[in-house]
Amino acid sequence: MVVAAHLVGARAAAKGAAARGLADTFVKWAPPGGTGFRAALFALFALTIAGTFVFLLLGGRLPFSVRVAAGLLIALSLVATGARLERR
Repeated sequence: MVVAAHLVGARAAAKGAAARGLADTFVKWAPPGGTGFRAALFALFALTIAGTFVFLLLGGRLPFSVRVAAGLLIALSLVATGARLERR
């Protein structure tokens, strides 16, 4: 009961802070990701960086359709990296 009352009080305080324009000062706590999560995220980001480097190095010699596909793949991998960081 005490925990539920505390949570209700915290929510009310957060709503009051948002109404006063103080919502930006609230820090959301999230536990750190596990070792596997961090390894997969590192691998995804490393592949994105390597792919971008190769694309910039060889981009002038590739046909237009391949350049468009590579650009879309790089953009998609950056979105995936961000989504994994946000866990969405």
